[in-house]
Amino acid sequence: MSNDNSTINFMSGSPLNRLGWLRSSAKFINSSAHSPHTKWLLFRSGNPLIDTRSGSPIELSIQRVQPLLGPLPYFGQGRFDGEEANVDVKGLESARLRGPKAVFLGVWERERYGEGVVITEEITEGVRGDAYFVLDVSDVEGALLEEVHAQLGTTVDYVSARTAASRYDRQQGATFAAAKSLLEWNSRIKVSS
Repeated sequence: MSNDNSTINFMSGSPLNRLGWLRSSAKFINSSAHSPHTKWLLFRSGNPLIDTRSGSPIELSIQRVQPLLGPLPYFGQGRFDGEEANVDVKGLESARLRGPKAVFLGVWERERYGEGVVITEEITEGVRGDAYFVLDVSDVEGALLEEVHAQLGTTVDYVSARTAASRYDRQQGATFAAAKSLLEWNSRIKVSS
């Protein structure tokens, strides 16, 4: 029997700091969403978008996903398009009421986790690292989604969660687990304005 326990807790040990104290701040979430270092993961019908050659998840920039997100603000949306939520209404401070489901996963503080290359910036509130979001494109118009896919090339596809996870490293597996579980939770919990 091997002493290698690397796969026992494969989907745990996420390097993402969930920043629980900042999750309700629309200013922080929107600032993070717009960072050029932010990574967006796409899911469709519970299946992640991956590079079919390497098996790695596709991490998109805000420039690539902007057409899919809809009008500003992306988070902290008010009752009408373009309107910000009333900060006095608890639970809606950073809510996303329109557009495809998008969830802030956390910030990967790379220097804290021993990565050789430190690609960080100060996002806001003194937090440093690369923000991660997940976007569910299940209900996005086909032509709009195809336009984004065409920019990525021919080696990308949505594959079953099991197939995708079998090719991930530990960090990718933990990030995938957080993304999938938070999207599923958000699809069941309805927020009304």
